[in-house]
Parts: sequence; structure tokens; C-alpha cells
Amino acid sequence: MIVQRVSHRAGVPWRNGLGVQYEIAAETGWRLSTADLTTDVQFSVFAGVSREFCVAHGGAVILTIDGETHRCELESITVFDGAADVYCALPSGSAKALNLMVPHGEAPVHLSVFRLGEVIEQHDAIVAIGGPALLRNESGDGVELDVLDAVLSASGVFTVAQGVVAAMR
Repeated sequence: MIVQRVSHRAGVPWRNGLGVQYEIAAETGWRLSTADLTTDVQFSVFAGVSREFCVAHGGAVILTIDGETHRCELESITVFDGAADVYCALPSGSAKALNLMVPHGEAPVHLSVFRLGEVIEQHDAIVAIGGPALLRNESGDGVELDVLDAVLSASGVFTVAQGVVAAMR
């Protein structure tokens, strides 16, 4: 198990140059990252990729995906094709997002949200969303996470003892 602090991630410009993303981890078949959303902006196009978008901190986000409007609330997950035309509006001000990208044809990998008392088994990454979180392993040992901190190689079983997390598997 590796605890990765959000403050240790380097920013990388988006493909379209209109934002910055912070990679949590990438393997053959997927990439997990966060992004600071500070202004209304067009998302980069990633043809051949499935995307999962989670509002991880801050207010609601409005995504217009190929002309259809989706209101994304804190801790919600929105799935869309990377080839879609996506515009992001921030009616409540800035937000932070968690993004999972999986090339089409790869083994399915998805984000799931876990809340207080829920059990997480065998996940590649667990990320605190909405605020700080506390995970307990089977021995009862705790792992404290600030918002967007991650636990990587999360083999074994964890229970959410405080806060909300998104887990990728």
C-alpha cells in the first residue's frame, strides 16, 4: 500500500492547453487523475477512450456533453465517451474533479463511491473526495487522507471510518 499525497503531484497541461491535470496513477489500460476546475472550459477530446468524471470537491459542475446538459453534484460520477464535445460550466465557483480514462477494448475499470461504514475490497486506487477521510484496514490500523489524497495498490479490505472516498477497480 502506498499513500500518495495530493501535494506531491506535479501538474501537467491538458491536451488542449486549457487546464491542468495531476496524475495519480496510470497503467496499461487506464489513467486516473485529478483536475482543478477554476473557470468554465472546453474539455480535451480523447477519441477511443471512455471517461468517468467525479466532482471530488467544491460545488456542482454542469457538463454539456454533445449538446446534452448534465448537472454533476459533489461525489457523483458521470460517464461519457472521450470523443464527445464536452463543455464544463461552474455555476457555484471552482471545483476539483477526479477523472478515469480507459481505452475502448480494455478490461473494464470503473469508479465507485464509498461512504461511512462501507467496505472496500481489492481496489487499485482509493481517493478521498468531498473532504478528509479515514480508512481502516482489517487490523484496525487507520490511514488518514486529506481531500484528493490517494491510497494505491490497495489490496486487502478497508472500511470507510470517516468521510467519503472514490475507489477504482
